[in-house]
This record gives sequence, C-alpha cells and structure tokens, in this order.
Amino acid sequence: LQQRHETMLEDLKELQEQVNSQEDKLRSYEENVTTLDASIKADQAAIIEQDKSILHQDRDICFYSQANLEEEHRNLDLVEDRLKIEDSLTLEGEKVKQKGIEMEQKKTELKNIANSGTMIRSSKDGLALKLKQIKANINKMQRKGEEKKQLL
Repeated sequence: LQQRHETMLEDLKELQEQVNSQEDKLRSYEENVTTLDASIKADQAAIIEQDKSILHQDRDICFYSQANLEEEHRNLDLVEDRLKIEDSLTLEGEKVKQKGIEMEQKKTELKNIANSGTMIRSSKDGLALKLKQIKANINKMQRKGEEKKQLL
C-alpha cells in the first residue's frame, strides 16, 4: 500500500509537471497572439496613414491640375477673341489661319490635360477601393487572430 501510495505521488508529480508545461505553452501562445495582434494593428495604422497621404497628394494634384486647366481655358478664350479681331482687321489671313491651327493644337493639349485629370480621379477612386480592400483584409486577419486566441 505504501509503495502504491508513493507511485501515485510520483504520477501526480509528473502530471503536475505536465500541467505546468502546458500552462507555460499556453502563456507563450497568448504572448505570441498578443504580439501578433499588436503588430497587425501597427501595420494597419501605418497602411492607413500611407493611404491617407497618397489620397491627399492625389487630391492636391487634382486641384492643381484643375486650376491650371481653368487658367488655360481662360487664356485660350482670350487668344480666340484676339484671333477673331485680327481676322477681321488684317489682310494677312494666312497668319491668322496659322494661329488658329496652333490654338486648335492647344485645345487638343488642354483636352488631353483634362483627360489626364479624369484619369487621376479614376486612380484616386481605385486607391480608395484598394484601401477598403486592405482594411477588409486587416479585419479578416484580426478575426483570425482572435479565433486563434480563443482556441488557445
């Protein structure tokens, strides 16, 4: 009976060591999950800040391009007015025609600039969509981290 009691005590000690070992592993897993969660949140914050910066830059570019485009339109309108006056007053019609061709080229360039402004806006919309996707992925990763944490 004494020997059986000692064997049971030894088995109990071994079980206690196993429990302690498992508790250590659990603490280690919890620390890893906490570290991973903090890392994900830091990455998420950095991505959001970077995307905000990009969006602000794109917005500034759009405003600058729009202002330039409006100024070019005003300049083009002034030039067109001058061409009309010169055409009615001058005998040198060829010079006036040549300037008209140049103005048409400028109009085409302005239309190209306007089209690039539209492309910039589209790019901005694309970046906003990418930001939403990134946020969704981050939320997904956080849920997975929380699920793993609960499993542990």
